[in-house]
Amino acid sequence: MNTVQSRLLSLRILILSAGILFLEMLLIRWIGTELRVFAYLQNGILVAAFLGLGLGCRNARQPVRLMPAALCLLFIAALIRDPFDWQIGEGLSQGLVAFQDSVVWYAIVGRWPPYVRSALIVMG
Repeated sequence: MNTVQSRLLSLRILILSAGILFLEMLLIRWIGTELRVFAYLQNGILVAAFLGLGLGCRNARQPVRLMPAALCLLFIAALIRDPFDWQIGEGLSQGLVAFQDSVVWYAIVGRWPPYVRSALIVMG
């Protein structure tokens, strides 16, 4: 392998590594803000990202199929974004919340006027 090819390979690895790191950080921050329970469990998203990266490396020699990956990403984004206002994420968060501060937040929200409670629910 000559120097030009090795430099191009190194550049491709650098760009791919930076893209993977950016995607991991994006997912950790975005999902943590959209689904409240993942604000506490950010390592779960990191483990899932590393698992996906490992599976991608394992299947690197197979031909790339973009359609299944794009459909899965679109499904996850739609599930998190909730365009039909089904509140799946809120139900999931409420079902998985088993933390001590949920009692504190309920006590605080319970004392505020209804318009403030509804604003907090929409923002939360």
